[in-house]
Amino acid sequence: MEKKQTSGEIQKIFKLKQRIKIGADWFYWIAGLSVVNSAIFVFGGGVRFIVGLGVTQLAESMLSPIGNIGLIISFGFTLITAIVFIVIGIFARQNSIWAFLFGLVLYLIDTFIFIVFTDIFAILFHIFALVQIFMGMNACKNLRDLNNNH
Repeated sequence: MEKKQTSGEIQKIFKLKQRIKIGADWFYWIAGLSVVNSAIFVFGGGVRFIVGLGVTQLAESMLSPIGNIGLIISFGFTLITAIVFIVIGIFARQNSIWAFLFGLVLYLIDTFIFIVFTDIFAILFHIFALVQIFMGMNACKNLRDLNNNH
């Protein structure tokens, strides 16, 4: 016989689902702002969002010296990378701990690019985003544990 959930348990489940959504949504922000950063770069703008990916910025700086073809290749790379983060976000929103973990590791690796180039604001923002993603992953685990106890 299934145990009926109390209002406190229902509230806890709601809060955990909210935290999962917040953590998973970071993957969408990372993807979207990386594409915006890349588009700004391709069209000659000088503004960048610190939430974007270092790996795409690195590709832009390495490929832009070869001209328009380099810009096209780097923008394509950014689109592929963004799609990966969107897919991670989709699975993370479906309570996939593995998606959270994979995305967390990818974004942690990306953080090291900013560490190498000592971009303090990007490093701090990456750390903030990593904490948010980790909290989403932890909520996913806690929700799974809670559901297994019922």
